[in-house]
Amino acid sequence: MALFVVVKGYHVGSKWFEEAFNQVEGGHFRFEFEHCLKAVSKEVDTPSSLNLTLRYLRSSCGCDTMPSCAGCVATPLPPPEHSSTDGAHRKRSHEAALGRAAEQQPQQNSSRGCRASGVSFAASSDQYTRLLAKVLGMAPSVRMVVHLRSNHVKHALSFLRHSCPGQQNHLASSDVARLGSAPSHPLRLRIPPALFLSKAFTVAQQQLLLVDRAKRASEGRIAYTLVYEAMQQDLVGEIERLLLAIGATLPAKKLVLVRRSANLLKAGSEEIRASLQNYEQLEAAFSSWPCLHHMYDLACGSAAIFTALHYPSVWGISDAATLSHRRLKSTEYQLFPPMECAKSIFASGGSPWEHVSDQMPTDGRARWGLNASECSGS
Repeated sequence: MALFVVVKGYHVGSKWFEEAFNQVEGGHFRFEFEHCLKAVSKEVDTPSSLNLTLRYLRSSCGCDTMPSCAGCVATPLPPPEHSSTDGAHRKRSHEAALGRAAEQQPQQNSSRGCRASGVSFAASSDQYTRLLAKVLGMAPSVRMVVHLRSNHVKHALSFLRHSCPGQQNHLASSDVARLGSAPSHPLRLRIPPALFLSKAFTVAQQQLLLVDRAKRASEGRIAYTLVYEAMQQDLVGEIERLLLAIGATLPAKKLVLVRRSANLLKAGSEEIRASLQNYEQLEAAFSSWPCLHHMYDLACGSAAIFTALHYPSVWGISDAATLSHRRLKSTEYQLFPPMECAKSIFASGGSPWEHVSDQMPTDGRARWGLNASECSGS
């Protein structure tokens, strides 16, 4: 059985990846495993956390028999309740006890029928880097994977839109069906140019730090880089490339993703030009940064919408009540070399924020999100 850990950022399609990977025959993946560790102890870089991480990876939730995975350990108990609020992955209080109990369980030998087992970490503190280094040191067969986005402009827009009240990254399709329809139209944002540029600089820098953290934890041995835009182009192909990179065999049958009532829907629109009121003003601001301007120009010029069997937007569903599987209009997603733009922005060693600091909106104090009027576009 191939084992892997994923170091990832936020807003990179990682929940979508979890949903898809768990449809691989003999595969199991757990999104943001740091929440499991925090339920056990506030201190992460401990023998307890190391033990729990390795036991979880090796048990793979019993993927040979495919039982439901409840909580942070393989257990027959019902799964924990999750908050419906986006980004909240809360567990019932008894999970801390389950986590401690897991350390006392004999290691399950679930390799029969198991293809690959993985967990992801979004937490970026040094204690997680040290923990992952120990995981790979104790189990050299565990492969390091990085998960990022290649378009910094769309990545920054995702964060900015999410700062608007009530906005979410994704919804469950069952929630949209229960409501009877998708919202009538996406937000029409009016984003201050300096704020947009600053956020793009930030996500570019975070990508560099993320890759550096993964290299330090793995002594430079990164087996594969998952890229959000590559998942948009060919989700099955990206999963198959990952499996081969981590030393797993491919299933005999081609993976076919099956939609269920709980499948995720992208809450934001892919047609971002229609989501921006001050498109021309923003284009002028990005023109001083060639690689970011190229990303902005392609993102705003594209009418790309996910296909219904991949990761559709709520705006791409004509009949939310029945969740039609018709193929929607789509165009090629532009896949940029994942690190080149970020490196070029910070190549001089200076701070790109210096170029926009005097233009940043303050509302009395520095802010990094949109206010109510900018969210409504008024």
